[in-house]
Amino acid sequence: MRDEYWHAFFWVFVIASWAFGFAYGRWAGGGQAGGGVEAMGIPIYPGVSEFPVTREMKSGFGIPTDVTCQGYYTTSASVENVMNYYRGHMENWSLARENSFSPQTEVTTYTQLYKKGENGAFIFVKTIHAGTLFGIVVGPYTSVQAHGAGGGEFFSELGKAVSIPSPFEISSWWQLLAYFTLTILAMFVLAQLFFGVGAAIFLFARGVSDSAVVFALEVIVRKFPFIPTYDAWMLVLGMLILAVNLPLCIWSAHMGAQRAVYMWRRLRGQPIKPETAVEPIFNFLIVMAISIVTGIVAAVAFSYA
Repeated sequence: MRDEYWHAFFWVFVIASWAFGFAYGRWAGGGQAGGGVEAMGIPIYPGVSEFPVTREMKSGFGIPTDVTCQGYYTTSASVENVMNYYRGHMENWSLARENSFSPQTEVTTYTQLYKKGENGAFIFVKTIHAGTLFGIVVGPYTSVQAHGAGGGEFFSELGKAVSIPSPFEISSWWQLLAYFTLTILAMFVLAQLFFGVGAAIFLFARGVSDSAVVFALEVIVRKFPFIPTYDAWMLVLGMLILAVNLPLCIWSAHMGAQRAVYMWRRLRGQPIKPETAVEPIFNFLIVMAISIVTGIVAAVAFSYA
């Protein structure tokens, strides 16, 4: 009977940890875009669609969540087209700096920094699977000029170990196969840190990251019934993340915490049933098999986007 109580406790423990992280991500902004870009006299590249600049992306660029940041993407223009457009259409703005960098071996990101009086505009542009993504940050120049160096918010950075990014940020099919598989493995291992406390820490971080995925899906759904084909495929991928990968991650955290407590009780010399040690490993292999199959499905769906 005592083991049944532990099982119930672990489920409440892991689900609550994720839920608190998700609530925190939504409360803290979750990547909501600002509406002051055009008001600052900055033109929008013709024919683009709105792109959700997530909390995770802001974190990667060192952009505070309360700064106005609007995102867009286009399937008909290259990075060079977008960069050249803003070089020629930023009237009364002076180009202060251009740069490029490749954060954590990802696709190269190109940036432009503009100044007009006391105001600043920071533009970042990168290639995505089906086109070009770019974002525009506006605000006081003293604040805007510091953006682009990276170094993110703590829980967003921590969540990268156990989370799948917003589908819009995926650039290749193999990344989905890797994410769907390795997030499960990482959660199972990290949940065992500090005798199960790691499960709460990393599920909280996962919840923060998932709030960004939900925000991205909300942006797509708001376009109904005129959802572009590319967005529709991103919606499918987002649903796979939330409906399959997330429950499997929570299950992995449950098993990791269960195994951690087993080790703790063993170190203290308490009596333990033999199946207590074997059951989490057996279930984890089942979870990994499901994750690999789901990753293949997601990779195939992405190839059609």
